[in-house]
Amino acid sequence: MTAARPQFDVELPIPPSLNGAYANVAGVGRVKVSTYRNWQVNAVKSIVAAVPAHKRVGGPISVSILLPAKMRGDCDNRIKPVLDALVKSGRVDDDRNVVKVSASKELQGKALALVSVRGVA
Repeated sequence: MTAARPQFDVELPIPPSLNGAYANVAGVGRVKVSTYRNWQVNAVKSIVAAVPAHKRVGGPISVSILLPAKMRGDCDNRIKPVLDALVKSGRVDDDRNVVKVSASKELQGKALALVSVRGVA
């Protein structure tokens, strides 16, 4: 009998596109814009509230991100913000452990993102 692989699902606010997530600041370099910082704070709070610490998934993971079907913009620009929020929440180790990631626009009638994290062998 094999042990069940750790996993969790969480609903998040729609992640911002990376196209506008950073700004160049003279003498400082690239910094997160306030809308991206605010999204990340809220996403981390959502993850921590929805996923108990014992459901944490360590090691190699697969991440699936379902976005609203009518969302404007590219799916691929929404991946990195989600991965960063998962790491910052402490519910996954590091995004370098992602061995598979997908993002698609297929949620009907929802203005959120559904994120599924699965441990892989």
